[in-house]
Amino acid sequence: MTHYFYNIVLYHGCYFYIMCFYLNIKLRRNLLNIYKTKIKFQRKVYKYIKTLHSIHIEIQEYNQYFWSKYLFILWLFMGSICLIYLYLCIFKTLDLLHKFVFIYSFCIFTSFFIIQIMTASSVNSRVKSCYKILNSKMSSNSNQRNKRLFTRITFDLKVYCF
Repeated sequence: MTHYFYNIVLYHGCYFYIMCFYLNIKLRRNLLNIYKTKIKFQRKVYKYIKTLHSIHIEIQEYNQYFWSKYLFILWLFMGSICLIYLYLCIFKTLDLLHKFVFIYSFCIFTSFFIIQIMTASSVNSRVKSCYKILNSKMSSNSNQRNKRLFTRITFDLKVYCF
């Protein structure tokens, strides 16, 4: 059972890392496009907003159908396993070999747990930076005629990340 559980967690962990890396690349490309160009024309604004919105919808779908459940199970089980190993290392009297095995297991599980959390938080921070730069560009380049349009569009870009 441990062998199958380990393979499932490892497979989903690698798949989660690849998906977050893919989303980070898409967001970075969109962020660079927004940052490099001067948003003055309405068509460009709509183009950037559509691409950003499609990426946000994609993230929301991934989160809604699978990754929120995976991260919940990861937090629940991996966090519990890390705490059990830490408890065994600190408070139980064990011989040197068993203590070394528990410390090694604690380090492996904790590093995998931290890698997964940092991967999810990297997508979240990239989304926030895209949102912040797009809002700053739109607010700095908006004129009175398009002010209502920009205000309406910025309120539509709410996203819930991993």
